[in-house]
Amino acid sequence: LAETNLAQRELSPFKCDISIFSGKEDDKICQEQIDGWKLHTGANCSVHYFEGGHFFLHDEIPEMSKLINNALKKHVQRNAGLV
Repeated sequence: LAETNLAQRELSPFKCDISIFSGKEDDKICQEQIDGWKLHTGANCSVHYFEGGHFFLHDEIPEMSKLINNALKKHVQRNAGLV
């Protein structure tokens, strides 16, 4: 995938919310790339920043799990007509 030129492909955005996780000190990705994820959904795109660099997730598993679980609960409730 890393060698595939996706810039010339037509985007078909998801119809669901997406969540983006990034380390505040990550020097391997820029803000423009993070914001670019918003093009991949017609719904909400939430960006969550954590202390640390590219491998921040090793220290943030509990908080990331909480955010993912909450997003999934909202999705299920919305589809069940509870929200």
